[in-house]
Amino acid sequence: MDSAGVVMFFVRLFLGGAVSFFAILVWSKTRDRMWTTLALGMVVQFAGTVYDMLLSMGLAYFESAMLFGIPVLQFLFYVVPPALFITAFVFYLLKHYWKM
Repeated sequence: MDSAGVVMFFVRLFLGGAVSFFAILVWSKTRDRMWTTLALGMVVQFAGTVYDMLLSMGLAYFESAMLFGIPVLQFLFYVVPPALFITAFVFYLLKHYWKM
């Protein structure tokens, strides 16, 4: 990996860590379903970034089950955060527009 790639990984780690830190702060201060799922999505996305970094730098190797030729753990890190974001936005719409 070239130096630009390493710098980008560290920028992603720093910014993702900051977002996750503030997401956990929001998560601890509110019990609203929308904020909780949004914060959880950010934390899972940061975990995926750390996972990608460890794999690409060769610092760790995770034996993962395969599903249709796709590693399940990697698939979850790509699918779960957007699913949680969608869920958070649906909770917002339900709360503010359909008065759930």
